[in-house]
Amino acid sequence: MTNFNPLNPFYLQYDFRDWFGYPDGPCIRGLEFLQVSGCCYVPRLYKVPDISVELLPPDGYVATTVAIPAGSWLLGMKPNIHMEPFMLQITDLSLNRQFYSAPVSSLNFVYSFGELFGVQVLQTNDQIPPALFTAPYPVVSSGNFQVEIWRIGGTIDSIINVCLLTAEIQQ
Repeated sequence: MTNFNPLNPFYLQYDFRDWFGYPDGPCIRGLEFLQVSGCCYVPRLYKVPDISVELLPPDGYVATTVAIPAGSWLLGMKPNIHMEPFMLQITDLSLNRQFYSAPVSSLNFVYSFGELFGVQVLQTNDQIPPALFTAPYPVVSSGNFQVEIWRIGGTIDSIINVCLLTAEIQQ
């Protein structure tokens, strides 16, 4: 019997490209170890902030903490596309390390348009793949992460949230 590595489902996205200017190829290749390692990783999404504080006023701010089991991997994120732009910072509280030198705009992580046979198409939130980090981030020690969100402008209260994509180790 011949063993073969299963195909990563990210390669099957219709807008996947593996050439210069498209970061998907190297990012997806960085996830292949999860499939061939033989370990028991399962995908899991963590929505932050909590539903009780996701309604932000114009120029509002919220900081929330999420606990991810040690031994897991933080793979990327997926902002909700049906909201106004916001700024984001993620801090690994175990190592006191910020992901970005300065807060970044949610627009950097949203693939709201795709190209299908040369025609631009608007995607729904469920069709949009998550924005993968350039390399999987290992979760160590306590696994506590602080997610800070700054809303940019606006005139009325708006729901602001983001889903963190992880590969969580099964206990």
